[in-house]
Amino acid sequence: SINDLAGLLERLVEEAGRPRDIFRLAEDLHVDSDHLLHLTEAAELLGFAVIAHGDISLTPLGETFAEASILARKEIFATRIRRLPLFKWLSAMLRAAENQRLKREVIQTALELEYPPERAEQQLETAIAWGRYAEIIAYDDSDEVLYSEPAGMTTPALAA
Repeated sequence: SINDLAGLLERLVEEAGRPRDIFRLAEDLHVDSDHLLHLTEAAELLGFAVIAHGDISLTPLGETFAEASILARKEIFATRIRRLPLFKWLSAMLRAAENQRLKREVIQTALELEYPPERAEQQLETAIAWGRYAEIIAYDDSDEVLYSEPAGMTTPALAA
C-alpha cells in the first residue's frame, strides 16, 4: 500500500541517508521480505530510492516525499506516476472513451493482451490504488468503472 511505501521512506530518512541492506531492513521492520521487495521496487520505479547490490538508499526526491505533508505527497506522487507507461496508456484509454469512463473489464482485457491474467489484475489494482491516492483516477466500486478525476489525467503535463 502507499502507506507502507511512505512508512518505508520515512524509516530510511531516519537512517540519515545511509544505504540499508533490504533483507536486514525486512527483519528490522518485521515485515515479509517479499512485501518489502515490492515496496522497494515501487520506491525505485517512482524515483524515491535507488537499489544497488541488495541495498536501498533514498534519493533527494524520496526524502522530500517522506518529509512532506499529505497534500504535498499526493502532488509529488501524481507527478511521478504520470510518467509511468501504464498511466500514460490508461490516460489515453480514458481520454478516448465516451465520457472518459471505462468498465474495469475493458481495461483488464486490454492489459491481458500484454500480461498473463494474474499480472494484468495486479497491474490494474496498482493503477487504481495509485491513481486514487494521487487523485487522478477515480474508481466506482459498485459499477466497476474507472474515470478521470476532473483536471487529473487530462492535464497538459500528462500529454507530454
